Amino acid sequence: MRTRSNRAPECGLCGARMKKNGHDRLGRQRWMCTGCSATETPRNPTPQSNGPTCTCPSSTPEREV
Repeated sequence: MRTRSNRAPECGLCGARMKKNGHDRLGRQRWMCTGCSATETPRNPTPQSNGPTCTCPSSTPEREV
């Protein structure tokens, strides 16, 4: 039997660790609570970033005409 990861999310209802339970139709990981059998799919997982990006107008170089 496999052991559950310490990085597995905790259930929002009972606080028990969750286990992987397939994927939804959009390909996102689905989780099931080992205590109360509730299921959950994160809606907006945080994307991996390569560092801060600035989108302010002063950071873009101006074109000369």
